[in-house]
Amino acid sequence: MCKRCLSVLVVSVGSYENKHYFPLKLNGTVSNQKGKIIYQYEKPISYQFSADKLKEFDLKPFSLHGLFLLIPGDYTFSVLIRNETSKEFTSFEANLTIPADDATIRMSSLLLGYKASLEELKEKRLKPFHLGSYLISCQPNQTFLNTDNPVVGFQIHGLNPEMAEKTALKFTIFKNNEEFRTLTKNIWEYPDTLNFLQEFPLHDFSPDYYVIQVSLMENNIVGEVNIFHS
Repeated sequence: MCKRCLSVLVVSVGSYENKHYFPLKLNGTVSNQKGKIIYQYEKPISYQFSADKLKEFDLKPFSLHGLFLLIPGDYTFSVLIRNETSKEFTSFEANLTIPADDATIRMSSLLLGYKASLEELKEKRLKPFHLGSYLISCQPNQTFLNTDNPVVGFQIHGLNPEMAEKTALKFTIFKNNEEFRTLTKNIWEYPDTLNFLQEFPLHDFSPDYYVIQVSLMENNIVGEVNIFHS
């Protein structure tokens, strides 16, 4: 599982009959380690909204998300987003690793969201940010209020039942590069050994920048995942 955010710095908005709109075109490519394109797609996106909604764009970022399937391997994912009216554009590139089904213990990137809703998949329809039986709702700027209860979601691959009995997860939150809070939970306290969700109430967090780190532990740390800011 991999989650990345794209940022369009400037978007020109057109107006017609008291409606506002911007037409975007998204081009995505996936290439293998040899640079060969193995998947390519183009998607037009037309978004129309009222004048009241326009004011919200100054306060809230506009996010796009989707999904596609890949077999295990290492890839490069590239995206180009163009505004068809103003010709403004932005691009993004990231490396993707889809782990093979083997005995190697691997932890995915962290997915930070403002809530997780119980939602069973219907008719085998996949959705972005679906983790087990939960759908994680995300926002691109990862900014929260101290009344929020954000969740951290991730997966651990290759964790067998014997290992699960003697390992634990350590959640460490840093503030100004200093340890602010820690939480340690045994693996067996979670419903399964693949999909993990952990909630963090923010009622006693003061306004600041925080970093969260998750470690898989067996006496000593045996693996760490990516670090995300919130």
